[in-house]
Amino acid sequence: MPILQGLVQSKRILSLCTCRCVCKIIASQCKWPVISQRKQSVLAHVREWSKQRSHRESRLYTVSFRNFNSSSQQTPFQRKIQIATYISCGIGACLLSAIGWRQYTRFTRKARGAEAIRDQAVTGRQIISYRYRGFIIPAFMVDNLDDLHRFQVREEDIWIVTFPKAGTTWLQEIVYLIANDLDFEKARSKILEERFPYLEFVNPGMKAISKMESPRFIKTHLPPSLLPREVHSKNPKLIYLARNPKDTVVSYYHFTKSLATINYFGDFSVFFDQFLNDKAIYGPWWKHVKEGWNLRDKDNVLFLTYEDLHKDTRGCIRTVANFLGKSLSDQQVETLARHVTFASMKVNPSVNYSWWAGWAVKEAHENQFFRKGIVGDWTSHLTPEMSRQIDDMVAEKLQGTQLVLEDMPLSRQAS
Repeated sequence: MPILQGLVQSKRILSLCTCRCVCKIIASQCKWPVISQRKQSVLAHVREWSKQRSHRESRLYTVSFRNFNSSSQQTPFQRKIQIATYISCGIGACLLSAIGWRQYTRFTRKARGAEAIRDQAVTGRQIISYRYRGFIIPAFMVDNLDDLHRFQVREEDIWIVTFPKAGTTWLQEIVYLIANDLDFEKARSKILEERFPYLEFVNPGMKAISKMESPRFIKTHLPPSLLPREVHSKNPKLIYLARNPKDTVVSYYHFTKSLATINYFGDFSVFFDQFLNDKAIYGPWWKHVKEGWNLRDKDNVLFLTYEDLHKDTRGCIRTVANFLGKSLSDQQVETLARHVTFASMKVNPSVNYSWWAGWAVKEAHENQFFRKGIVGDWTSHLTPEMSRQIDDMVAEKLQGTQLVLEDMPLSRQAS
């Protein structure tokens, strides 16, 4: 036990030094000449004793320290114990550091107002979402909230804001091509994530987006109230795209199931309950859409619906072009409309997210970015009770907004 002996000896030396300091203080404060001579004699004895004792203790400490470091005097067993001690101390230090860092991040997240949501029934021990300012945000952005709010916006930016699986990729390709005068070669030269990055995602990240040349094309699934502060002062072009909740929840479920990074193993009924009870990531859906709808009258905002894009793709293309200050001929509108059909987008390697296969999605055949692309697919997944629950939610939460999101198949709407 050389380490313990060294600590004990150092403690003794410290106590002796303290004793000497106390004696000096007492001597300096004592001013009576009657006891001055006796005081001096006592202090002399104390100094001599402490000097001898400290010399002896320091020798013991030095010998102990030397013995501890002298591997030549140790047996093989002692050396093994010493090495094991070093290793265990190192492991302990690492564990303590990890625990400390974990507690620190928990504290900072809580200080920002982010509350972890644990749902072991569908994701095991993995935390994939946090509750923040009335919305559910993904775990990958919880440590970047300060950067998000301070993100520098430019007036030339073009933003697309949507709830997940609302036709975001479809609208991105339309907007990018209109803004770039239908330069299809330029669009094919880079994948969509590079041309139209995802603001809050880790790749490429907000730092990389901030360095992009203007005009920047930015997509986000954040609700308007969580967008960077300067969005509401710089007033960039912002297009909000909404989709009916029944088709949204079906598409969102299949997409979530395909993600390897989440490993979601709940069934559709579980996911539906999460969506309905405002626990789906980026939810509540109704609050997200309501915030977008409330911005529709601003000059820099255009509100569109997925269903309108389906019913009148060419009309929506003209609407977007006018909003962006672009003029398109009938032939250009027709060319773009053919380019962004579901069949064309699904096989277009620059937009179909085929580069995600094998790492972001579980298997290549599970890539659910382009699954069916129709209105009314919910009729094959939702029970009558589920459909009624969503109808009740929409009627209650969107009451008085005059927002109508058609959810019936187009063939039925025509009839």
